[in-house]
Amino acid sequence: MLRQGGAQVRVAGFRRGQGALPEPATVLGQTSNGRMIQRVRAIAEAWPRIARLVPPQDGGPEVILARNLEMLALGARLARARGARLVYELLDIHGMMLGQGMPARILRRVEAGLMARTSLVVLSSPAFQTRYLRHFKQPDVPVLLVENKPFARPVPSSPQAVPAPGGAEQGGPLIVGWFGMLRCRWSLQVLDQVTRAQPGRFRGHPARASGPGRHGGFPRGRGCQSRPVLHGRL
Repeated sequence: MLRQGGAQVRVAGFRRGQGALPEPATVLGQTSNGRMIQRVRAIAEAWPRIARLVPPQDGGPEVILARNLEMLALGARLARARGARLVYELLDIHGMMLGQGMPARILRRVEAGLMARTSLVVLSSPAFQTRYLRHFKQPDVPVLLVENKPFARPVPSSPQAVPAPGGAEQGGPLIVGWFGMLRCRWSLQVLDQVTRAQPGRFRGHPARASGPGRHGGFPRGRGCQSRPVLHGRL
């Protein structure tokens, strides 16, 4: 999306899986999904080396787009070293950041301090603003809504990027994820209806934590009720 808009993009971040990367990227370390303490350690290890790990190139970067809190911490340090603008991409919220317990309040305070250095917050859903940022009185930073919607790609985004074998671009099923802290019964029912209406066209991929025996219910809020039991794919 950024490249289609004319931006020159360099990617840096933590890995959570194995296998070949779709394009060249600077790997800052390895993290695990849902393990906040392990992610904090990874940030601490990369913190003193971030400017060396991501050297300047062609006079840039002009903008650092930091996805989620761990990259915001590193992005803020790198933005200060490079004199770049900092943008926070808020696409997911760890469960430890919700509620009024001490760990949640500390994490939100850290997030608030880092957000004060940003020029913009990119959100994938307006609920992130109304039910998280405003609800917990985080800094009032300009926001940009960029919803998770597929868009046509007439050419590969980079010479190394090729369609995945059997993927949607080759006529395979479109895999739709259902995960994150803002999922609810309504969104699951919509995905279920879509997959049943077009058998074989879509596949659902629920979060692992959504299976039987994990968590007691949906995040409380408008439209969120008790969690249904999931068995396999949608």
